[in-house]
Amino acid sequence: MYVLLDWVANHTAWDNKWRYSNPKFYELDMSGNFRSPCPEWEDLIKLNYDSKEMRLEMIESMKYWVIETDIDGFRCDMAHFVPTDFWNQVRQTLDKVKPLFMLAESENRDLLNEAFNMLYCWDFYHLTNDIARGQKEVCDLDEILPHIIYEYPTTSYQLMFTSNHDENSWEGSAIERLGYALETMTVMIFTIKGMPLIYCGQEAGHARRLSFFDKDVIDWKGDKMFSLYRKLIALKKENKALWNGDFGGDLFRINSNKDEQIFAFTREKEDNKIFVILNLSYELCNIVLNGNAYVDKYKNFFTNEIVIFKELQSLKLEPWEYKVFVKNT
Repeated sequence: MYVLLDWVANHTAWDNKWRYSNPKFYELDMSGNFRSPCPEWEDLIKLNYDSKEMRLEMIESMKYWVIETDIDGFRCDMAHFVPTDFWNQVRQTLDKVKPLFMLAESENRDLLNEAFNMLYCWDFYHLTNDIARGQKEVCDLDEILPHIIYEYPTTSYQLMFTSNHDENSWEGSAIERLGYALETMTVMIFTIKGMPLIYCGQEAGHARRLSFFDKDVIDWKGDKMFSLYRKLIALKKENKALWNGDFGGDLFRINSNKDEQIFAFTREKEDNKIFVILNLSYELCNIVLNGNAYVDKYKNFFTNEIVIFKELQSLKLEPWEYKVFVKNT
């Protein structure tokens, strides 16, 4: 297990000792008063990145956790609120102590140039919610694939998720937002390019919103999502086609006569191949597949049934049904 420490570099609480010992570490208004990062965050005060002393002290604080606790990296809160050149400075300094994995809570790709290994993919997250609500279709997913898949730096990663702490508390739990689509979208984030996130409680089928500011206990019960996550984690670990970045296989879109409802694709790496078919709709779909990139002999990942796909293969998918086929030669 690798451990990333959540790091909030843009602001501190009002009772941080820097407020008293180093007030110049903070942005001040014309009257010399501390400023909040934005009106909604009045419980916080914004740090001043024009202060070289503050920057160095921040880096020393981060270095402390690497040296003293041997953590493996940082998840940096609202990273785009902080100047990119500071993060570059962080990476140059900390990598001399230990190679780290850096996750930015941001979609700004300039952060990948030097400082970070992975960004959040909110475009994909929001689209999956819209598809689950019937407000968007697979053709809308095809439109963003170039941006989030084909044009994305292969040496970096995107964090794919159906939920996280913000979305769960403010927009609703995954089951609340996705409903019948939850399992299908979970399969998609584990098989599409990117690194999947499991938010606390999802593996227990936790169906409600967690309190954001107060202790809120999760009911760690047995749930079908636990079994699904367990299988998908094993698949992603064992099948090279699903590995991340350059280590995994490229995504090749498979079209059909039902491209408004069906999202199908293959990924292949060395002796591993995977073929995924997802019905992202409330419709029963009788589909005919186009092309021949999928043509092969596979094992159904969930049933272990051997399946041979031929050109113009036809099959039926129930609403929100998913099928995953694997080949290991």
